[in-house]
Amino acid sequence: MALRPRSLREHRLAGKFTAVRLAQRIGMDADDYARAEKDHRWNGTDRQTLGLLRQAVEGRWKQHTTALARLAGAPERRVAQALRTLHQEYAGFNERYMGHLVARNDNARLREIATERAAWLLALTDRFLHLVGDDGGGPATR
Repeated sequence: MALRPRSLREHRLAGKFTAVRLAQRIGMDADDYARAEKDHRWNGTDRQTLGLLRQAVEGRWKQHTTALARLAGAPERRVAQALRTLHQEYAGFNERYMGHLVARNDNARLREIATERAAWLLALTDRFLHLVGDDGGGPATR
């Protein structure tokens, strides 16, 4: 797609997901997701918003900027900066893990890195809101 995705459907297509697969991935009923896409309104839960954030940091973060800016009620530029930072932090975990794996270091160090990454992912929503300048006043759903 040459244009920046603007709707839930366009974001889903840019990520190469079927509606059913995306709904499953973010923990949402497929019919509810289809309705949200049709109505152009996201009423996702914190868990579902976390699913979108995870997709952004694990993959191509730029395509999620507009949708997450709407969810967070923050300017796109600030959300883009936050997503870039989160993406880099996530990539750092992967680089460390792969570095230790290739070096055939002990499994304890690999488990330690995996545990750090899991804790970071659990705090992802709060970290995102902090980076976009929210004082923790509420969830990133709207």
